Amino acid sequence: MKYLVPVLIILIISCSTQQEKEVAQFSYPPEWAPHEAIWTDFNFEPWGFPSEEARLTLIATLAKHVKTKVVYDNDSL
Repeated sequence: MKYLVPVLIILIISCSTQQEKEVAQFSYPPEWAPHEAIWTDFNFEPWGFPSEEARLTLIATLAKHVKTKVVYDNDSL
């Protein structure tokens, strides 16, 4: 019981509104919301799944309809 008040005070201080405002700056829009672009990756996978051909097909198809940004895992790609 003697620890209840200090624990409550710590909880109240740690749950400040400043942290909530910082978190509120970021949002995750739904899929149907307008997008500036979509992101996809083209990383080297040693096991080859999905194949490079499948990835290129996906990127080419997406690029026809929406601005597409591709992330690479190394400079040789």
